[in-house]
Amino acid sequence: MKIPDSNFKVLICLVCYEAEKEILNVLKRIPQHVWNSENHHILISDDASKDRTAQIAYEYLQGKADNVTIQKLDVNQGYGGNQKACYLKAVQDGYDGVIFHHLS
Repeated sequence: MKIPDSNFKVLICLVCYEAEKEILNVLKRIPQHVWNSENHHILISDDASKDRTAQIAYEYLQGKADNVTIQKLDVNQGYGGNQKACYLKAVQDGYDGVIFHHLS
């Protein structure tokens, strides 16, 4: 197994649906070295939740980091569709790897 070099870019995807009770706890568990890292980007992908998942994440992240994107899908894509939206961002932005954490 080859260990990635220091230029290895990773997209960390938090795939969410109706996760307002979980999102804050998950964000607080992300290691400090990930925030504002040039090699990591966090994508919170909310699958058209009717709850406050995206809003809670947005409020927590104000001033915390620049390497975070919150994407709220307009129409529920289902589990696989939300994953596809994350993979699309990873490919478009040239990431070398993707990590998924599912919340619902």
